[in-house]
Amino acid sequence: MIHQKIKQLRKEKGLTQTGFGLLFTPPVKKQYVSDIESGKANLSIESIEKIAKILGVKNHFLIDEK
Repeated sequence: MIHQKIKQLRKEKGLTQTGFGLLFTPPVKKQYVSDIESGKANLSIESIEKIAKILGVKNHFLIDEK
């Protein structure tokens, strides 16, 4: 699932939820990152693109269910 991949990649990069949120433009709160990682947030394509860029992966890596 996309939220699990995001959490795993964030942790691999040594980022806290707060630190990850600060990398967004504009920055987002820790709660939003928590909602993303728990699957509570509905992510738009634009949000997925931003997250992929921050994490240094291609969009399809996050979306692919494999």
